[in-house]
Amino acid sequence: MIGDVLEEWVRYTIADHNSIPLLGLSGSQGIGKTTALRQLADASGLNVAALSLDDFYLRRSARNRLAQTIHPLCATRGAPGTHDIKLLCSTIKALQSQDEAGVAHWPKFDKITDDRSSDENEFTGRPDAFLVEGWLIGALSDPDAGQDQPVNELEGKEDAAGRWRTWQEHALSNHYEPLWKQFDGFLYLCAPSFATVLDWRSEQEETTLGLAKGSLPQDRQEWVERFVQHYERITNRILSGFRMPGAEVRVNEKRMPMKNDLRINR
Repeated sequence: MIGDVLEEWVRYTIADHNSIPLLGLSGSQGIGKTTALRQLADASGLNVAALSLDDFYLRRSARNRLAQTIHPLCATRGAPGTHDIKLLCSTIKALQSQDEAGVAHWPKFDKITDDRSSDENEFTGRPDAFLVEGWLIGALSDPDAGQDQPVNELEGKEDAAGRWRTWQEHALSNHYEPLWKQFDGFLYLCAPSFATVLDWRSEQEETTLGLAKGSLPQDRQEWVERFVQHYERITNRILSGFRMPGAEVRVNEKRMPMKNDLRINR
């Protein structure tokens, strides 16, 4: 299971560092990062302060302002530029500096309302490791992406001039990559293909909406198909290996790690 691989990697990285390591867990939407983190917390005995990049989405009002001033596609959460990286960095800094009695808080995002929740995440004390998970963790920018050919219908019809793609790459280069350089290690959970990611994201949407497997309404399925196109270019970039150095494990369509495929790179 992915949780077992995650535990092996976290334990290895902790043992390889004299201080509390800051780790990045990267994997496409629906691959099972949240489930793996839950397994890690429940079964390993490790105390990991885990943050989700999703919880640091900009508020819907802020994304709508970007949509008006930059490009309409900026309203959709998830792409580089739609996260509050400054807040994420300050949260990590607070966690790293607090003592055993300290308490850190950070936002919680509600995907149903597409906005921040009134609830917050909380962590007390000093952990064995800090871990940030998200679909684009470790991704590197490509300054030519705005001039490249569109990779899907969304880019072709709604960003033909490449303005949205150029904005993403600028955000990735100037805000995300400086954060990645502070990390002590990365683990990449690699999907078999982007087509598999679409299937997983559809299943994830059913779970979010409380629906039975295979019962996603057609209009919502069409929404998911358009939604994941926002991430296709950078997801494929990560899968191709254009990313920060780190450990890798490939999984099959059932989200099971392929045997003996954990590659730990120093």
